Amino acid sequence: MRVQLSPTTPTSRWRLLAAGMWPRQSIAAVGGKIAIAICLCLAAFSLWLRSGIQVFAIGFTPHDDQLFVKLASFLRLGVWLGPYDQLTLAKGVGYPLFILAAFEAGIPLKLAEQGLYLAAAALIARVVVRLSRSVWLGVLLFACLAFNPAPWSWHLARVIREGEYVGLSLLLVALAAGALLVRQEGRSTWTRFAVLAALGAVGALYWMTRQEGLWLVPTLAVLAVAACIEAWRTRHDSGRGALHQVGSLVAAAAVPTIAFAVVLGAVATKNYTKYGVFITNELESAPFRAAYGALSRITHEHWQRYIVFPDDAREKAYAVSAAARQLRPGLDGELGEVWSKGGCAQLKIERCNGVPAGWFVWALRDSVAAAGHYSSAARALAYYRWLAAEINQACDEGRIACLPARATMAPPFRWHYVSDAIANVPSLAEMMFNFDYTEIGSRPADGPQIWLHGFREMVGPLFEPAKPTALIGGTVRAKAGPIDLAIHDREGASYRADMKINPQTGSDAGVGDFELTTDCLRPTCELIVRWAGNERGFPVEGLAAGAAFVAADMELRINYMMPLHRSADRPEAVERRQQRQLEIMRAIGGVYAALAPLLGAVAALGVLLALATHRFIKTPHGVLALALACAAALMTRAALLAYIQATSFPAIIPPYVAPASPFLLTFVVLGLYLGVLGLRGLYARWRFRAA
Repeated sequence: MRVQLSPTTPTSRWRLLAAGMWPRQSIAAVGGKIAIAICLCLAAFSLWLRSGIQVFAIGFTPHDDQLFVKLASFLRLGVWLGPYDQLTLAKGVGYPLFILAAFEAGIPLKLAEQGLYLAAAALIARVVVRLSRSVWLGVLLFACLAFNPAPWSWHLARVIREGEYVGLSLLLVALAAGALLVRQEGRSTWTRFAVLAALGAVGALYWMTRQEGLWLVPTLAVLAVAACIEAWRTRHDSGRGALHQVGSLVAAAAVPTIAFAVVLGAVATKNYTKYGVFITNELESAPFRAAYGALSRITHEHWQRYIVFPDDAREKAYAVSAAARQLRPGLDGELGEVWSKGGCAQLKIERCNGVPAGWFVWALRDSVAAAGHYSSAARALAYYRWLAAEINQACDEGRIACLPARATMAPPFRWHYVSDAIANVPSLAEMMFNFDYTEIGSRPADGPQIWLHGFREMVGPLFEPAKPTALIGGTVRAKAGPIDLAIHDREGASYRADMKINPQTGSDAGVGDFELTTDCLRPTCELIVRWAGNERGFPVEGLAAGAAFVAADMELRINYMMPLHRSADRPEAVERRQQRQLEIMRAIGGVYAALAPLLGAVAALGVLLALATHRFIKTPHGVLALALACAAALMTRAALLAYIQATSFPAIIPPYVAPASPFLLTFVVLGLYLGVLGLRGLYARWRFRAA
């Protein structure tokens, strides 16, 4: 008797699949579910690894980490960005909003940043699947992106914008690729609208997070040009004219443009109602850029690299501008000296004749605040307009020698900057391709405890490694009570101490047993005993079991002193788990560093091969366009950082290089895929000709 297999039972399905009789659509569906399950496991493992790196908190950075936590705290309290000063609108609101969102969701900040990055990786992997019709290419891309070691650097363990910016940049490009390259057939109108609106909203958040948002414009331009070319190529297949298709693209561009404007407008409106100025960021406002450009156009008697407003230029400005003279107490005083010494020391400039460009923007704003112009945002912008008008008028009238009019924070161009920037490319490429991020992990929190408490509240646990800790027990007697004991560090360093005092039963108030747990075991630490208006300190390093300290009316005896070797709030099991996580991440980082340079070169050859053979070998047009867009992102980021390094401040550092890392990995995966397709196509063409 012949048995009929029916595809309605699980057993029959697997037998049909094994016999090769199951429909291809069903096989693809099973493969897709397996791929999704694999990606979910990879994402979970990536998040688990990232949980091993806690926040590196720096509590004395009023222009960076501390500023973002403070602004997010004000947002949480419902007072927008808080009281106005020279830092309130100096940086965009994008990152403080992200910190607040992570706080409200109950997610530690660094896990939220990793989650955003993984969501962007999943989206671009999905786009690649749609473009290549290969599920496993998408899985490979997601796997490579999920274990990108760039976000694991201790530099990005800080509370700085790059932690969000890496994922946000990738998400913006993924949305743009999905909107421009993926065929829209089968998508509902609402789905297309949602993707386009999300593109605009993410673009606005991206724009308000950092000031160099233009670096992705060439990438978006490559995607837009590729979409127009594809529309031209398929004009006959769709039954619509080329102009109609291009017009549809232009009409679709209106949706993200409107969403972008609405989000920026909402933030600017909030700033207007709170501070009286319709802007999102003061550094990008026209008055500030005009004032900065006016100061930087004054010619220098003795040019020095990185110095935008040297001593001789300041004297010229003071001579022709009453507004500039108000800056003299700040720029020529202690404030300017602090900024000059800090910047020049970092740049290793021995004879510094001013504040370097990377620090001058903050020295200028602090000097304006010291002159009393930051009582309100409107007054600050009015001052910058006044300063720009007076300097530019003096320049135009020839009272001081100046360069052409300018309203930008970029330094005046000099031709040797081009060669200087090119000279920076090798070191930049080494960091970018070798994933040279020095150290995977975090660093101990540093700064005043009052600020570190704010960090813990807003961003989650900080990295505070276990310190040697001791349990000290003893008895203290005094002729007159009551008695009080405390730990003190003479240098004011942070420490932990848990003191318990129990008066002895049946004794007077001047006798008590105490038990102290502390990590303050340094030579500067003292055990302070207070009684009847008296006080005496005993060095902690001098305490030992059996020791006795006798005074005229007080006696201190140490009964036991037990080393605990670790802080009570850092369990040993947690530390061992985090060490395992770090070991795994360092091993993965080593693999990426070893393979990225070689595979990057091979991927570049694959893209070149695809470009050279695309006319007679069927290559996915969208995959090639996305690979070229990633290449544009890498080249633009490299050019930007190399130029800034040559002109303004150190820019070839891990936080600034990290946003390029997901585009490098995407380029490598797509380039290798295109290379394989090209070689297979050439081989098939050779076989056909040989036959």
